[in-house]
Amino acid sequence: MSEDKPEIKPEFNKPEIKSEFDNSEIKPQRKPIIKSKFKKDRQPVQLRFRFKFFFIIFILAPVIYFGSGPAIESAAKFIIGKIFVDSTVSIGSLSIKPTHQISFHDITIKRGQIYDMVIKEANLDFTWPALFKKITPELSLKNVLLTANSPKVRLADLANSIKIMTNKKVAGKVTSGQAKAKTPGQVKAKTQEKTNAPVPLISKLDIPDLNFDLNIQGLKANGLVSFSLNLLTKEISFLNLNAKQLSVGMVSLEDVDLNALQGQRKGNLKIRQVNLGKLVIKNAKSMAVLEGLILSLDDISGVFLSKKVIGEMTMNLWPILECTLNAKFGGISALALAEELGWEDTIKLSGKLYGKVIFRSEGKALAMLNVKFISSSAGATLAISDAQTLRKISKESKLALADVSESFLDYRYEKGQLIASLLDDTLGLEIILDGQQGRRNLRFNLKDVNILGAN
Repeated sequence: MSEDKPEIKPEFNKPEIKSEFDNSEIKPQRKPIIKSKFKKDRQPVQLRFRFKFFFIIFILAPVIYFGSGPAIESAAKFIIGKIFVDSTVSIGSLSIKPTHQISFHDITIKRGQIYDMVIKEANLDFTWPALFKKITPELSLKNVLLTANSPKVRLADLANSIKIMTNKKVAGKVTSGQAKAKTPGQVKAKTQEKTNAPVPLISKLDIPDLNFDLNIQGLKANGLVSFSLNLLTKEISFLNLNAKQLSVGMVSLEDVDLNALQGQRKGNLKIRQVNLGKLVIKNAKSMAVLEGLILSLDDISGVFLSKKVIGEMTMNLWPILECTLNAKFGGISALALAEELGWEDTIKLSGKLYGKVIFRSEGKALAMLNVKFISSSAGATLAISDAQTLRKISKESKLALADVSESFLDYRYEKGQLIASLLDDTLGLEIILDGQQGRRNLRFNLKDVNILGAN
């Protein structure tokens, strides 16, 4: 009997041979595991989503369309008031397409004496699936007129009056991989950083035609601008600007024509005349391209004192305007430069100058201006005879007036550098000259100046 048992056991443990027995015993145990998980995780989510979607579309939409116009108008005024801070808003009429759009017509937005804005049409575009995912709607403004005419209004006041980002806190998420790789303190700091990140009130802003006429403290501008700003991807899709006049502080641009596209080097910039205080650059032009929120101007060229100036410039357009300019010039007459600046009665210059300019601004204020120059092989001369200028140099350098007068009687230099910076409304100027007669350092501090809109 013991010999028969080995023969029976192999036949009993052959699930592969008895496929019918297999299906009845094993597969019923596996099917509930697979199907129950699918039903629990997938189907109820889809059913809940479909239920919400169709419930809103077929039941709530008619109610909104026929009976909630005033409620939507009140909500719209509230949202517009969040974007245009402390403003008064009026809406002429509205129309509703419950599935994807709410349109407002004849909107006026006003904030005291700071600005007036008239919008012919504003469209709030959305999709219900996107709203369920907490993606904010897109906003397009058509036929917009923005005016501001008050010498007391500053550029900062105007900029701070329009806010399309909010500091509303959002829950930060830290993945398990981050938690393993970082200490608890690092993870907490990362979570806090995400929590305090600003959130856009809208996902995209399109303005195809914004006419502006601004005459405020430190800024004069009039023209037409159009752009498309994506706040989720942080990109400006396109930017077009036509301005008859655009002046900020001592910088004034006349007849500006700019068009630029995101990531495409097909745009260009043309400016008939650039006024830098008393200095004039004519027929400035360059290539233009948008890279994220940065406008890059390549191959800049212009004419300054009958000589060509070349360079490149980058501008961070949003949320704070910052720009950096690198330019080169060559063969400029020192005498013509002095006359252009109105220095002919104060100092006398001779020779030809070659050099480069580095300009940087942050927000509306000058951060740094550095001009390095060298003279031609023949050298250049500087003579100062103006008594008031000599006394100022004597006071700043703490040298005797007689010594200062003699040192600038007929000073020959080969190279020099001008450094300008703005700090606390004080413009600091330093001019360094090197020559065979030694080095000359000129330092000036000018208070209450208006450089690039700084007050």
